[in-house]
Amino acid sequence: MKTKWKEQELTMSYHQFTLFQKGQPKPHHDWSDEDIQKGYVADDKAISFEAVSNTKAIIEVWVNETLDVSQAEKTTRLPFHVESDGIEIKSVLSETLSYDIPNGYYYVTCLTIPLQEKTNSGLYLVKYLLHFESQ
Repeated sequence: MKTKWKEQELTMSYHQFTLFQKGQPKPHHDWSDEDIQKGYVADDKAISFEAVSNTKAIIEVWVNETLDVSQAEKTTRLPFHVESDGIEIKSVLSETLSYDIPNGYYYVTCLTIPLQEKTNSGLYLVKYLLHFESQ
């Protein structure tokens, strides 16, 4: 199964966004200094990724597509088990985005792709591409 969803906007807050099981409450992760250095914190049910800019961002979700990482400023790849027919993505103060991804074991790669030049205020448009690859 190959799938790409339409790009959606998500307003980032507290320099993070979380990918978690569909239909579950958004979990809270306490970030250690080591997690901040890595740019993510994860548990069995969710992954929180660093957001490099606290403004609107573009979220793109792909499943089993060909991935080009050449434009990515940062790439993070982790195992993830989709348990409940999909995932949701949310930042602390944002709406929730929902994606119907089949249950299964995946590697999820988060690509951070700046779409504008970085500004002195630290606010610039960024795309986060989340790619799910079947294990």
